[in-house]
Amino acid sequence: MYNAEKYIDHCLQTINAQTFKDFEVIVVDDCSTDRSVEIVEEFVKNNGGGDRFKLVKLPENSGMAAIPRNVGLRLARGIYVTFVDADDMIKPAALEILNSAAVKTDADVVHSEGFLVPSVVKGALYNVKYMSYQALPRVQTLTVETDNIAERVERFCKYGYHWNVWSKLFRRDFLIENRLEFVNARTVEDMIFVFDCVCRAKRYVRIPKAFYVYRLHNESITRSTLTLEQQVKRYVSSLVRGLKALDRSISRQKFFVENPKYKMMAIQFFLELHMSGEHQLYLQHPPHEIEPLIRAELEKESLDGAAIVTSYLLNVAAELRLRLIRAQNKSS
Repeated sequence: MYNAEKYIDHCLQTINAQTFKDFEVIVVDDCSTDRSVEIVEEFVKNNGGGDRFKLVKLPENSGMAAIPRNVGLRLARGIYVTFVDADDMIKPAALEILNSAAVKTDADVVHSEGFLVPSVVKGALYNVKYMSYQALPRVQTLTVETDNIAERVERFCKYGYHWNVWSKLFRRDFLIENRLEFVNARTVEDMIFVFDCVCRAKRYVRIPKAFYVYRLHNESITRSTLTLEQQVKRYVSSLVRGLKALDRSISRQKFFVENPKYKMMAIQFFLELHMSGEHQLYLQHPPHEIEPLIRAELEKESLDGAAIVTSYLLNVAAELRLRLIRAQNKSS
C-alpha cells in the first residue's frame, strides 16, 4: 500500500466480505504520506483488532511493489497466498473459487485467465466488464496444465498466460521450496515471478472464472518531470535487474541448462515485454539520442554482452515503433 487513501477502505471491505472465511490479511505500507495508515488502523480496530487484518509499516519507501510483497510473503502463515493491490477489489467468492480449485487439484498455482474492470463504482457496488491479456485461447473449464515444460515456455512466450500476480493463488510451501520472491524490477517483476512459477510448478491449474476487479485510474506515477537521461537510467536499471534475476533463475533449472533454445526464447521475450512497457520513450525520441545513453548505462551495470543487448533493444524498438504507427494510422 502506498498513498491509497481513496481506495484502501473499499479494498479491505471487499476482502472482508468473502464467502470463504479462513484467511488472514497482511497490509504492508510502503511509507504512505497520506491518510492510508490511519484508515487501515481504523479498519483493523473495527474488524477484530488485528486477529485477521494486520498492518505492517516498512521503515523506508521501496518505490516498487516487490519489497512490500516479499515482506508479506515472509510473514504469511496460510497454506496458500494471493495478492491484492491497495486500489483494487475482489468479488465476494474470490477466495472460495481459488481455494476450491487448489484443494480439488492439489495445485501449486491456480491461475485465473481474466480479470474485471469496473465501469461504475459507487460504494461496494460496481458494474464490471471481463478482460484478459492472453493472446491464445482461454480454457472453458478447470484445466490442469501440461507437464511438458517446453510447451509451457512456448505458450508463455506467445502471450498465452496472463502473468499479473494478483489473478492467482500460490501454495506457500511451493514458493518457499523454490526460493521464489519478487525481483525489484519496475514493470517486469510480475512477469519474472509468474514465469518462474509456470516453469517450476508440478501442478499448474487454469480456471476460466474472473474474480479480481482491477481499477483503472489516472493517479499512477508519471514520467513527465524526468529528463531523457533519467528515464533511460531508470529503464536500464530495471531491465538489468530483471535480466540478471531471470538468468539466475533459468540457470538453476535443469530443463534450461539442457535446452538453451528455451533459455534464449525466455530472455528475448523478457526484453520485448520490458520494452513494450517503456514504449513512449522510443516514440518520443529518435534512436540516435537513445542509443548512446542506453549503451553507457548498460556498461555502468557491467552487463555481459552490453553491445549485443543494446543492438537487440534498438531493433525491437524500431519494430515496436512501426507497430504503434500502423495501429495509430489504422484507428484514424
